[in-house]
Amino acid sequence: MLKDTFFYSYFRSLHVVDKEVRLVDKDLLKFRNLEELVLSANQIQKVDAVNLPPTLKVLELYGNSVASMACLCAHPPPGLQHLGLGHNKLLGPLQSHYVTREHW
Repeated sequence: MLKDTFFYSYFRSLHVVDKEVRLVDKDLLKFRNLEELVLSANQIQKVDAVNLPPTLKVLELYGNSVASMACLCAHPPPGLQHLGLGHNKLLGPLQSHYVTREHW
């Protein structure tokens, strides 16, 4: 019989593409060794970085409805090396304030 802790610790990469995901909640923190998370082509509008595992190195959110980087920049995973946000709704000059070394 598998224990939850083993199950969640097993995954290093998780791809949930085009599955109508709308929310990234705190249950994602159960994946203690997750290094790559791909949530492209979903319906995500906002990602609160406190719900992302601190071990995350790659986060891809291509083709969603993310309109602001504010929540992502509040507490980004410390080892994040790649953030893919293409084809979202990031418009306006205010978003460029989040692409600075203070946030990353």
